[in-house]
Amino acid sequence: MIIGADIGGSHITCALVDLESKKIVPESLTSIKVDSKAPKEMILGKWAEALNAAIATQKDSVDEVSIGFAMPGPFDYQTGTAKFTGNNEKFQSLYNVSITNELPFYITTKKCGFRFLNDAAAFGAGLATLAGIDSFDRSLILTFGTGLGASFLKRGVPCLKGDTIPKDGCLWDKSFKSGIGDAYFSTRWFVSRYEELTNEKVNGVKEIVQKNGDALELIFTEFSQNLADFLKPYITKFRPQVIVMGGNISKAGDFFLPKCSKLFEQLGLDVDIKVSEIGEEAAVLGSAQLFDSAFWNQLNAYQL
Repeated sequence: MIIGADIGGSHITCALVDLESKKIVPESLTSIKVDSKAPKEMILGKWAEALNAAIATQKDSVDEVSIGFAMPGPFDYQTGTAKFTGNNEKFQSLYNVSITNELPFYITTKKCGFRFLNDAAAFGAGLATLAGIDSFDRSLILTFGTGLGASFLKRGVPCLKGDTIPKDGCLWDKSFKSGIGDAYFSTRWFVSRYEELTNEKVNGVKEIVQKNGDALELIFTEFSQNLADFLKPYITKFRPQVIVMGGNISKAGDFFLPKCSKLFEQLGLDVDIKVSEIGEEAAVLGSAQLFDSAFWNQLNAYQL
């Protein structure tokens, strides 16, 4: 039995996955809210509640389960040890806790096998499969939401190291203008920039689009220019054949995708850009693929 689990800052979503068909078993899909500031036992208990619910959807008794986790950082993905600390407010009660050693006590099966992957990388791997781009030699998955997620893929498998890959395969922490990527390609940038332009407070991009005011065109033009300037050196090095954008902000793709395509062309970047509305199921599938032997072997080979 293979389960893919997406660990978010406010919830866990998990499901059984059929690795042969690369499909989620619909009746097993489970999502439970989690207080990321709760004590260790409560967090692990909530994660286990969702995992046990997915296991319980099977008619036959289950003695052993393999669980792949799409896990946000900071996290030691090789040992399964949480490193949430510093400015990161979520899951601080798990600091230095071995999920590999402690979570099995909460799971109903006798045996558990765990593997872990960065949540953006897992989302990228799953999205590549679901969007049918895992056959491309090189693809780049970007997610725009509370932060900037990135996954550099070779034939659908994330690359975290290499001469053409930014450090740790991430973009959120890379320098841009007066800050880092996360500060310019996230919901908080839109909210802050919109208030600067209009003196109005909004909760997110959806609200900006609904207002359809004079600032709408300006803010998406600025976002598109920033994105093209930020991505140029990484695209030039990695040379992806396709870029797929996901996350909540990408739902407003009609307002920035044509602009981005034109700017990329002007910068001499020959790459196809798409927007996908595939959501959490991508991270669930991507994390479950950690137990696909071909995927796992290639993933490890790319990290050498």
